[in-house]
Amino acid sequence: MASNMDQNNRVLVIAIYSHPEYYPPALSALENLAPLFKKIYVMHGNTKGFDWKYPDNVILVGSGDSFEPAEILAGSVRRKIAWFTHFSRSFYSLVRDQKPDTILIYDYMPILSYRLFSHLIKKPRILWYHNHDVADEKQLRKYSLSWFAWKSEKWIFPKLNIFSLPAVERKIAFPMNLLKGNFIFLPNFPSIHIYGNLESKNDIPGKTIKLLFQGSIGTLHGLEEIIPLLREQINGHDLQLILKGFISKEYAETLYKLAVSYSVEERLIFMGPTGYAEVIQNAKTCDIGIGIHMKQDIMNRTLGTASNKIYEYAALGLPVLIYDNEHFRQTLGKYSWIFFTNASESSLRKCLQDIISNLNSLSQAARKDFEKFSFEQYFKPVTAALSV
Repeated sequence: MASNMDQNNRVLVIAIYSHPEYYPPALSALENLAPLFKKIYVMHGNTKGFDWKYPDNVILVGSGDSFEPAEILAGSVRRKIAWFTHFSRSFYSLVRDQKPDTILIYDYMPILSYRLFSHLIKKPRILWYHNHDVADEKQLRKYSLSWFAWKSEKWIFPKLNIFSLPAVERKIAFPMNLLKGNFIFLPNFPSIHIYGNLESKNDIPGKTIKLLFQGSIGTLHGLEEIIPLLREQINGHDLQLILKGFISKEYAETLYKLAVSYSVEERLIFMGPTGYAEVIQNAKTCDIGIGIHMKQDIMNRTLGTASNKIYEYAALGLPVLIYDNEHFRQTLGKYSWIFFTNASESSLRKCLQDIISNLNSLSQAARKDFEKFSFEQYFKPVTAALSV
């Protein structure tokens, strides 16, 4: 096992193709990794970040000019290749210069970068791959950068010392037969470092009940089904729907037009992406969290321990609306603050009536259960594996 002196001189390089602020579980990981290393360098892509306060020994290393997420998604193939090339060169330079003891790769794009230069560097003592978003092969264009990166998972698996996932059910999507290192289950639960000292939100509901969906905003989250309910009063309360995060211009227009058709456009609030600290502060002003995921790909079918928003809502005392399927029933069915819906108007109305009638007690129960969901509880095997 590595001594304390060894650990105090160790360097960790993390590669994440987006930006860590767009992956709250990565922020939780950094809080827990900081005491284990002398320096942590986070190589991130050219997505624009915000103002998160990182531990003092965490150093962010950007890859070229920064852009908004929408600009990156809309980038041409030529620009995306240029961005990837710049990221890969920067990643290589960082590893070459810092000679890290440990390399942690988030998701599959940086795997391709690492594959391109791995023969030029000394193999790290520990190579760790954490997958946050499972790739759907059907959505990958053959011979695209993403396709080659996804294919590189098979290349890296025999070389891994650690492979971690936020949902055990996702193991079937990976070449586990090639893994010679340790598999660690690392759910996307909130960190006590981040949520443990937050002041509780006001349990007394106001005249307007605020429903919150935070994260990447798209179809099949029950939003189109909730909008017609905004014209109603539920248990004497008005409703407001707050959408916090990235949304395409086209989908925002679709939702707005739907709200206009029901004359509830003033009750539909769009709030763009911000720093994670502001995401938390906004959530504290809301009453009910929306965690509905109706897509049927493997990532969306296995979100019981991988949807960080569900547990972030709970940490702040928000009861949560969840899509009613077998997986969510198995992972979350025993909690009083979870309400299952098939996303029909009648089902959503009944859930809202039940929540609002017991909002204070449900909020307290959610906050109490947060103690069982702390990231730190599940990070202990990682600490042990990094200390070998």
